[in-house]
Amino acid sequence: MLYNKLAEQQEKLDKLCEDNDLEYSFSRDDFPIIFTFRPMWERAAQTRLDLGTDEPTTDPEARIELVFGNELTLRSFGDFVIDDDQLNKIKNSAKKIHYLYLQLFFYQQKQKEKDRWNTGRNQVDNQQIYTDGQQEETEEEQEDVDGEAETA
Repeated sequence: MLYNKLAEQQEKLDKLCEDNDLEYSFSRDDFPIIFTFRPMWERAAQTRLDLGTDEPTTDPEARIELVFGNELTLRSFGDFVIDDDQLNKIKNSAKKIHYLYLQLFFYQQKQKEKDRWNTGRNQVDNQQIYTDGQQEETEEEQEDVDGEAETA
């Protein structure tokens, strides 16, 4: 269910970026998690050539990063021109994806812990059975030794 919600949100962000000639990446290999939005290079370069210097345009090398650290931080590199409404839609979509990702990560961690716990319990149960069997054999051997000592 969470996987489906995450996929839906990613599709929405893909569509939003496509409609605004943007592309994005989602870096989740380390903390903090970072969404990086860039203009589609070919389209941004073409727009810059078409409009010249009369209108503010986005530098093809520019990027915006949404950094999900202790709090959300927006970093901008280069001349990145974007409408406030579009930026807010992108930020809200990225927040939803971030939240769903955290839920999935937490769920997966808990499943791993549960699996380790169950595996550990099975190993302890198997060791207990083995130990109980050994203890019975040891008691029988001790009785045999005691019995031999009394007869001697």
